[in-house]
Amino acid sequence: MSMALHFDLRLTPQHTLHAVMGLRVLAILAQVTVLLVVSQGLGLAVPLASLLWGVAFLTVAAVLLGWRLKRPWPITELEVSLQLSVDILVLTWLLYHAGGSSNAFVSAFLVPIALAAISLRLAFSLLVTLLSISAYTFLLWFYVPLPPIEHHLVTDFDLHVIGMWVNFVLSAALLAGLFALLADNIRRRDAMITKAREDKLRNEHVVALGALAASAAHELSTPLSTVDLLADELALGVKGDAQLEEDAALLKQQVQQCKASLSALLKTARHPRLDADEVVGIEQLLEEVAQRWQLMRPEITLHTILEPIAEARISAPLGLAQALFNLLNNAADASVAAGHTTVSLRAYSQANNLMLDIIDQGKGMDKQAELLAGRVAFSTKPEGSGIGLLLTHTTLSRWGGQVSLHRQRQGGTLTRLMLPLSTLRHTP
Repeated sequence: MSMALHFDLRLTPQHTLHAVMGLRVLAILAQVTVLLVVSQGLGLAVPLASLLWGVAFLTVAAVLLGWRLKRPWPITELEVSLQLSVDILVLTWLLYHAGGSSNAFVSAFLVPIALAAISLRLAFSLLVTLLSISAYTFLLWFYVPLPPIEHHLVTDFDLHVIGMWVNFVLSAALLAGLFALLADNIRRRDAMITKAREDKLRNEHVVALGALAASAAHELSTPLSTVDLLADELALGVKGDAQLEEDAALLKQQVQQCKASLSALLKTARHPRLDADEVVGIEQLLEEVAQRWQLMRPEITLHTILEPIAEARISAPLGLAQALFNLLNNAADASVAAGHTTVSLRAYSQANNLMLDIIDQGKGMDKQAELLAGRVAFSTKPEGSGIGLLLTHTTLSRWGGQVSLHRQRQGGTLTRLMLPLSTLRHTP
């Protein structure tokens, strides 16, 4: 069994455009503030009209991008590259009229490069990088020099240092945000790899168990038929003894139940999708499982509570019934081990999910058992193997369901099965 896991550490194009939108709004506010301080506060004779044209163009670009993000059209990497190119060109226009490469904010060209590097494929990232380098190189030779500052509190060098500090603060905040996103992506990737590895090992174990089970079912069919015949003869030989007749009838029931289980197993092995179109009601399915299980465990009293469930009929795979058998058997074993003979089963719907709560009267499980049960072949019973719960967990996960165990305050364990009704729903 092989499994391929694909996980991209890059940001999605949609996330990148949202980041571009946020940076444009921040850039517009910062540029308006700087222009007010420079022109009004310091009285610097900058080409205000040309700079305001650049701010106005960036404002229009931000409005159009906001409108674009509300549209349902898919966002491509080419579109992200074009949006970043717009920011580079606007920045080039602003810096051209504000000192060119000598401007303290010239390192802002690194922002689109960083966004492209973590969100785009190599080809698009290189295009954005080359455009930024070309713009920076252009500003080395072509620009409008800034006029000298004629202010008694601030010099040209002081203003340059202040601009460098502001630029550093903004760059540090941007880098911190980008690396935080990358770190979160790495953590999610590691979690996915760990889960995929666990699922792969569990599935390989289950496949091996399935092959052994099918082989054992085939081999046991003949001796079970022999026992069935002997049970019939035994019933004839003990007529007149009420106790022996009752024991013979119980033996006959148990043999029939074993034969039915083996037949279902072999049927599933030959035709894994045979029951996909078999439609039953939820209450009918649960009642049949409860009745069959009571025949197997007559020493246990099963209390069932079937609440109204929105979905009346479902397509129920054979594995679902076997999963319930496994959970009920575990609950019965836990109750018997603690000296009780009661198990409760409650069925209800919640948020379009089929919920089954199985409560035993056992001693409960510790935290380690709650975490390991169902994930590996683990059991708290001395003679147990944990295979039943493992198979149940694997079966439910195929349909988007899950099983969880919770220790009860008053003692015992609550085994909760959750299965989306959408995976079982029958559509006529």
